[in-house]
Amino acid sequence: MSSQNVKRQWDAAAYNVRNLTANTTLNHTIYEQVVTNRGAAGTLVHTLPSAVSGDAGARFSYRGVADQGVTFSKPTGGTLIALGNSVANSITFNTASQKVGAACDFVFDGTAWHASPLANTTPTLA
Repeated sequence: MSSQNVKRQWDAAAYNVRNLTANTTLNHTIYEQVVTNRGAAGTLVHTLPSAVSGDAGARFSYRGVADQGVTFSKPTGGTLIALGNSVANSITFNTASQKVGAACDFVFDGTAWHASPLANTTPTLA
């Protein structure tokens, strides 16, 4: 791969970062962003966006920065798929020594949210 192609990939990979320090019901403004818990003083619970079929392909990423647990819950009437569970209610990043550096990508396929943990993260599904 040429250095020009690598540069294009990096240029296209720029994301806005949003630091969430309170419980939040997420919406479409979070798409194509990186969400962190930087500055959080306690455990956070975020509700995934109530996406519609026209939002297929919508995505965002989570990165753990503060040593605090974070839960992402499915929206009312929505579906969350993660780690062999096609009907998960939530995914939580609260394992001791894995809160900082926890990482997960979320993608909406037009019907359901898919949570894909990264970086050797051990989440809890409910």
